Amino acid sequence: MAVPSFSTPASITCQWEARTQVVLTANNERVESGAVAYVSTDVAQGDWLKLGTLATSTASDPRDESGAREVVAFEKRTAPLIAAGPVRKAYLR
Repeated sequence: MAVPSFSTPASITCQWEARTQVVLTANNERVESGAVAYVSTDVAQGDWLKLGTLATSTASDPRDESGAREVVAFEKRTAPLIAAGPVRKAYLR
């Protein structure tokens, strides 16, 4: 079994909402998401997000971070006319 490796944590701007819903992954699997983050940059299925600042991040493996959540699906859509760019949603386990 392959051992995952993680890059250095990066800070991104997002709006985090605790909300349970069923979403489709890139593999067309239905999974339950416990939160959605509207993010300022593209992320990918399998990435990890944590609400807070980099100063509160202590573990080198995000799976060991309290409050870190795995991205189970990512969606990028053209924004409505009033938005400044695309709307990016990261659905979190």
